[in-house]
Amino acid sequence: MLYAETMRTQPQPTDGHPPLGGAAEVLAATLAGAHAALACWERRADGDLYLVTANDRYLEFVGRPGADLIGERLEEAVPVIQAETAALMHHVASSGEALELHRFVRRSARGEVSYWDVAIVPVRGPGPARVVVSAHDTTRLVQAEETLSARNQALQGRTERESARLRALARVAASPSRGGGLDGVLLAIAEGVRAAFGLDTVINVLDETGDVYLVRAGSGGGVDRMVGTANPRSTLESLLQPEFEVIPDVFFVPHDAHHPSWERMGDTVMVPAFGWRGPGYWHPEDGCFVRLRTSEGRDLGLLSIDSPTDQAIPDRDTFRLLRLFAVVGANAAENLLLLREIGSLEAEREMQQLRRELEEEVALHRSLLEIGNRLGLASAAVASREIFPLLFERLSEVVPIQSLTIARVDHATQTVKPIYHSEAGPIAEAMLRFEVPFGVGATGRAVTDLRPVISNSGQPDAVAIKVPGTHPEDEHVMAVPVMVDERVRAVLTLHRPCDRPPFTPDDARRAELFGQHLLSVLLLTELAQTSKELAESRRALADQVEQLESLNRMKDEFVANVSHELRTPLTAVIGNVATVARGGEGLGAEEREELLAAAERQAKRLAEMLENLLATSRLAEEDPAIVPLPVDLGPFVEEVAATLRSRAPRRRVEVELPGAIQITTDPTLLYRVLFNLGDNALKYSDGPVRFSVRLEPEWVRIDVRDWGIGIAPENVARIFERFEQLDSSNTRRVGGVGLGLYLSARGARAMGGRIEVRSGIDEGSTFSLWLPRRSQG
Repeated sequence: MLYAETMRTQPQPTDGHPPLGGAAEVLAATLAGAHAALACWERRADGDLYLVTANDRYLEFVGRPGADLIGERLEEAVPVIQAETAALMHHVASSGEALELHRFVRRSARGEVSYWDVAIVPVRGPGPARVVVSAHDTTRLVQAEETLSARNQALQGRTERESARLRALARVAASPSRGGGLDGVLLAIAEGVRAAFGLDTVINVLDETGDVYLVRAGSGGGVDRMVGTANPRSTLESLLQPEFEVIPDVFFVPHDAHHPSWERMGDTVMVPAFGWRGPGYWHPEDGCFVRLRTSEGRDLGLLSIDSPTDQAIPDRDTFRLLRLFAVVGANAAENLLLLREIGSLEAEREMQQLRRELEEEVALHRSLLEIGNRLGLASAAVASREIFPLLFERLSEVVPIQSLTIARVDHATQTVKPIYHSEAGPIAEAMLRFEVPFGVGATGRAVTDLRPVISNSGQPDAVAIKVPGTHPEDEHVMAVPVMVDERVRAVLTLHRPCDRPPFTPDDARRAELFGQHLLSVLLLTELAQTSKELAESRRALADQVEQLESLNRMKDEFVANVSHELRTPLTAVIGNVATVARGGEGLGAEEREELLAAAERQAKRLAEMLENLLATSRLAEEDPAIVPLPVDLGPFVEEVAATLRSRAPRRRVEVELPGAIQITTDPTLLYRVLFNLGDNALKYSDGPVRFSVRLEPEWVRIDVRDWGIGIAPENVARIFERFEQLDSSNTRRVGGVGLGLYLSARGARAMGGRIEVRSGIDEGSTFSLWLPRRSQG
């Protein structure tokens, strides 16, 4: 919109007009209603200028008479504004320096020309930066100066040329980010020179290996024919003699020099066809060369430049700008090459890291397969003696450690009891004697936090504890829990000297994989112990055949059920693990995953049955130990429901709770009772299962409702007997050893409550657990 003849930072008087730079004069003129175009713009948080106020004269000045522009952004309010003018206004707002622009030319939509003196003045003070624009119409004064309009026209042309050159230079600088590689950058240089100077360019890239200049890109007619050709390095550089150097790195070889190197280049020379206008103008056989050299002095090649027309030979300033194009282009090309080199080095580094990680993973899986194979062959009696040392040996190959402690978690006593330590002698004896309370040290914290705990030496929040009789030096410690159904059953505690690298979360991930084998060993040991206890009970019952004939029958049925229920999943666990271990290389990844997943499901099934057996032992006493604690029933019942959902992901398990209810009872026993009731509901129904909590004056009632096959009234009393199953055949609908409801009834009584049943054939069942609001234990 505006073109300036002059631009100064200090306002000056002009032909009787008042100075335009002072904020006081601008504001006074506004108040007096002076015939000046006045506006105030405000710079906001997004960095743009928004119109605060303007008079009618200003709206005419910007070509928007009568428009309501208040609050609009600069580019929206004045869509015809030149980028240079907008940049000046932003500069005044940010720098606080006033600018005066004389004799601006404004052209209306009808082609009418007017001339204006414009002042852009910053308004300082609190709040956002503001800019006041004042413009005076000086058209009559300018018309009296006949040559001034011509000078403005010339200035406009020069400004447009400089803007075009700046835009071309910016495209060259940004070319590496546009893709196309090195050829894309070189093509941008050639096209930029053509757009900025109207000159044709051939880009010769230096190939130091062959000591030649290779043509890689260019602009102008005949360039396609030259791309791919080459000239000896010595031939082109022989043209770069000091007498031809116009400015540093720019050489102009006139046609009348008759340099012999032109003949040696033969067909690789492109000569434009036009007539010569005489000295001072470009001859078709004139040659210009510009070194493609970075700002750091690295030579990348030569620009061979020709004029397609008989234009004037550039002046020194134009040659300097031409050299600037070459420098910017060389820097862009070098940056691209450096990025490629860095990318190649980074790719190689990542490949080496990946190779190391793959080797470590292969070693990890080989160790796990070996342990699984040995575990499949070991008996329950010797499993711990054979597997524990092998576990330490193979684990230390994957996660380098000095020693390993394996401990069993006793939830009844809230302690972690070591059962194995890899270091023999007094240190092992000291470690095996030291029982760790829940929440103490890394080992105890792993039980309460349900996650691996890393306690490296020097770590600010280290939680490791000193065990009397062991190494006095500081060490890195990492405890990894082994869990079954969200409950920690064992803990692996790894020890490493403090002069070795600290433990990392990746070490914990690998140790957790070994922990799954530890769980299998513990299950085998517990199974052997349980079988031994059952055998002793069987011998005791044989001495009381007459009085306990009924119990003997139930015992026989129980043994049959245990043999069926425990042996089947155990055989599947051992068989699947052995299959993966022995034939792992021949199996696909999906087959191995399916076998191991099946083994895990059967192992969890075994663990659940063992939990019921252990709970039976706990409740067998007349006065079982109760540990009353405050229990928030909402989250507690939801946790039981979440566990059941994980066991039967396709079934809906609902929870109804009238509000926050808290009772005092044994949470472990309550969890076992609710889990067994919910598990029974899932087994004997196909629809949803619902937990409903009801609050009574002195009691809390928890209903477990299903809509399954139901129970005949005459059988309700039998279902709470030990080892009792209404269908005890081997082809029955569901599995189990007949302990779930027995344990639920015993547990309810131990907590001071009771269980009631409402059921009917094909009507489903509701088991109601009544508990006192405060424990009586």
